Amino acid sequence: MKKITKMNKRGWLKIVEAFFAVLLIATAVIMIIDKEYAKKGDISEDVYDIEVKLLKEIIKEFGAEGIRGNEGDIYDFINGEGSYEVKRIPNYLECDIEVYYSSQGWFSGGGEIPYDKNVYIQTLPIIVENNPSKDTSLRILCWIK
Repeated sequence: MKKITKMNKRGWLKIVEAFFAVLLIATAVIMIIDKEYAKKGDISEDVYDIEVKLLKEIIKEFGAEGIRGNEGDIYDFINGEGSYEVKRIPNYLECDIEVYYSSQGWFSGGGEIPYDKNVYIQTLPIIVENNPSKDTSLRILCWIK
């Protein structure tokens, strides 16, 4: 009988060792998955950086006075459509632009803005020297596809 109890103790010891080994491996896997998820979780800073870059490119291409009345061209410019061959936004984003007219409000460049997604918005006021009637604002709106 003493021999049977020794074997049972060894068996239980191996079961406990195996349990802790599985627990250790599972913990390591969960930590790795969690770190990967955290990296992909918040992209808002990246989107805002892209929007600021796009606003600078738009001002460089169209100038402060060329914004008004060119909503469609600006939309084509950022999306690589029409006469513009280079798409300036990443494939995982969709963007639209809006131009503000003080007497008429915001005018869209032509995109459909979704109401069921997070929309990231950057606004740039544009002041035209010596001609306050041409002052306007340019707004870019981006969302994940």
